[in-house]
Amino acid sequence: MSTPIHHYNMIDIANKTASKRTAIAQGIISMDDHAFRCIETNSLPKGNVLALAEVAGITAAKNASSTILLCHPLPLDYVRVSFALNSSDCSILAICEASAIAKTGVEMEALAGVSGALLAIYDLTKGVCPDLNISDVRLNIKKGGKSGTWTHPKYTAPDNSCALTVKSDTELPSCNLQGISAAVLTISDSVSQGTAIDKSGEILNSFLNGSKATVVAKSTVADEPKQILDFIDNCTTIKAADLILTTGGTGISSRDITPETIAQTCNRLIPGIGELLRQSGQKYSKYSHISRSVAGLKGKTLIISLPGSPSAVTEALYELINILPHSLRMARDNTKHDKNSQE
Repeated sequence: MSTPIHHYNMIDIANKTASKRTAIAQGIISMDDHAFRCIETNSLPKGNVLALAEVAGITAAKNASSTILLCHPLPLDYVRVSFALNSSDCSILAICEASAIAKTGVEMEALAGVSGALLAIYDLTKGVCPDLNISDVRLNIKKGGKSGTWTHPKYTAPDNSCALTVKSDTELPSCNLQGISAAVLTISDSVSQGTAIDKSGEILNSFLNGSKATVVAKSTVADEPKQILDFIDNCTTIKAADLILTTGGTGISSRDITPETIAQTCNRLIPGIGELLRQSGQKYSKYSHISRSVAGLKGKTLIISLPGSPSAVTEALYELINILPHSLRMARDNTKHDKNSQE
């Protein structure tokens, strides 16, 4: 039997860890003055060019793997196509941003989106201007994975309203927590000793402020049960906090005692919240299932322990916003639906 012959293969990404990936691509189409004015005034025979090109670009990004033969199919989370018109040289700059939580980058999806948008403009404009030119199709920015952020050497951020920028990894979600009193506790030997910066506690504080909650207490303690319990007791009996968010001490080292301590002080545990955070954490880290995040009620105060990593805290908040308003209402025995909440 002869040796099997093959010429191509998709790269095996099975053992890679999924992470947030973002890419921004651009391309330019140039034309004569008449065609440009027709697009600008929306008077081309075939209709609104840019509106259709926007949809064409999004569709092309979503279907990149169907036309780029060895491109992995990715579940895109976000695609945006926009344009900038330059009357000085009768050109249109098309920009496509794509993002996904995936094991490989979304560069080809962004490039496919730009190409689809430019070809749609070409098709709708060629009837009035056969002298069209597509140029400068390139990747401007990619972000995520081991390589981090890469920027094209020729890229400079445009000074126009359509310019797209990569969203920050620390961009925080929000939900409606107006009327909720909350507390933040960072549990860390190094932070309490002043040898590390409390980034995770600041993220939680910013999240609560952005969600219109009233932060009644914020503190840092060492990985010591008494210090944790004293803070929780003060927040529940004196501060009357509805919500306590802790960060740190949820791992499996000998000093990680947060889950046991919170379980000790709660009269009812809520196992599903910890399960949710571990399950969703798989999208970002293969180690998510060794996190021992817990949640429970002490009286009517909801207590949720989060990991110590700033990125893990941010990722957890994106999951918690879907259940926090309802959970807090239920904890206070208020089952009436709040129209202002975002669930």
